[in-house]
Amino acid sequence: MPSRYLLLVSGLIWGLACAPLDPEGPADAGGPPPDAGTPLNAMPSVADLTPETWTELSPGGDTKCSRGQDWGFFFRPGTVDKLVIEFQGGGACWNYFSCSFADAIFKDNIDDVRTAVLQGARQGIYDHTRADNPFAGWNHLFIPYCTGDIHWGRATVEYTEEGTTESLVLEHRGAINTEVALRWVKENITSPEAIFITGCSAGSYGSIGWAPHVMRSYPDAQVVQMGDCGAGIITNSFLEDSFPVWEATKMLPDWIDAISPDQIDLGTTHLADIYIGTGGHYSHQMLAQYNTVSDRTQVVYYDYMGGEGGADAWSAGMRDSIYRIDQNLENFRYFIAPGQKHCIVPFNEFYEVEADGVRLVDWLRALFTDTPPESTACDGCAPQPTP
Repeated sequence: MPSRYLLLVSGLIWGLACAPLDPEGPADAGGPPPDAGTPLNAMPSVADLTPETWTELSPGGDTKCSRGQDWGFFFRPGTVDKLVIEFQGGGACWNYFSCSFADAIFKDNIDDVRTAVLQGARQGIYDHTRADNPFAGWNHLFIPYCTGDIHWGRATVEYTEEGTTESLVLEHRGAINTEVALRWVKENITSPEAIFITGCSAGSYGSIGWAPHVMRSYPDAQVVQMGDCGAGIITNSFLEDSFPVWEATKMLPDWIDAISPDQIDLGTTHLADIYIGTGGHYSHQMLAQYNTVSDRTQVVYYDYMGGEGGADAWSAGMRDSIYRIDQNLENFRYFIAPGQKHCIVPFNEFYEVEADGVRLVDWLRALFTDTPPESTACDGCAPQPTP
């Protein structure tokens, strides 16, 4: 990886993680159960937690980070019967080279985000003192990320450096970790009025990948999913190189034929297909994406995967993908902001950014109303059909 990209990605991911911070079947957390193994630790219920205070829960068992470190999730009890489910971002890894760089290509531990969350350093939707925070007083489940698999993996993989005997073992357990957190919250927040599923960067893919499972678990709740700067503009070779290794398709919803594990063709599937399949099945719920028109971090990853054309090609691809989703779903909205900033939800710019005269915070609040707003984009940024 060229050094300029390594330094840029390292800085951006580090900054993000440490930022100031049907044939439905029975309703459950969805997906296959965690692998049989070490029993989970006994965890407190919401009633045992301090109200309006972040607490870390440490499930143990088969949950862990990529290099075997302990993993846990965080919860803040709210004052209203509504729930935020947020997936942390932090890159990805899929071969010896990318997985060998700790904290450069992907986050491999939760130490810094633990400090940021528990000390109240994160901003944006975390600021419950702001009158214009749409999520003030909501219960908040935060699912940390340290597995390099966009929260979708359930595999232990030994990577070997090409041409050598050097190897390393990675625990891609994002799906196992997520399942434990979602089961705990379902046992404790049983029937919320509304749920907001989100996540920035790699967490954005976690948010849409797990959205159908959440919608299945909470059939009576109003659910809005918004991917924060995860447009899925990747090369087909990346998809074919990473998903089988992570065993990522196992977490796809087998009750939605279009995107079930046995129907997915990794050579032709794109993120738009996941949105279209999910939104088509749950047509009464709302899906959304937020992106900046020239997102610097998404451009860097697209470049590193072997994509050609740089920022212009990535931006065109992002808008093409959004156009395709928009044309296939009535329950999808997009917000494309100007600039290059990566991620918005955990930052105070969440309250400032706007496009075409519309503030993101107002637009997002309106997604939960009976008359959701139209999609919006900065001047010249709107998706267009590909010639």
